[in-house]
Amino acid sequence: MLKNVAIKALNFISLGLRILRFPIFLSTLNFVKLESFKTKFYSTH
Repeated sequence: MLKNVAIKALNFISLGLRILRFPIFLSTLNFVKLESFKTKFYSTH
């Protein structure tokens, strides 16, 4: 019984971490795109 509860809790925590990590990943990706765009823009002008 307790084992099942622990497994469920671990699954829930890992799911929560995945959900939290996704926006961080997206914002990092956007930041990298923005930085590369800036460097291209400044090098051409």
